[in-house]
Amino acid sequence: MEYRNVNMVIKQLLEVIPKTESKLISELNDYYSSLWNKAPELLSTASYWIPVANILGSNIGDLDEAWKKRVHQIFTNSE
Repeated sequence: MEYRNVNMVIKQLLEVIPKTESKLISELNDYYSSLWNKAPELLSTASYWIPVANILGSNIGDLDEAWKKRVHQIFTNSE
């Protein structure tokens, strides 16, 4: 089983989130920036994924737009 790195997923998310979602983009960028000195093997663990889930949960309600559905697919790895 290959583990996903939270940094790589954040980059993918930022590619599909519309620029109008500035609060969401800012929160993801801030979190991404805080991970610069973390060991790569740790970036696959739950303690680094939970904050991303919380950021997405507080900024995205219903999956009522195509970009929100795409963000959900990327985050859950159900592409």
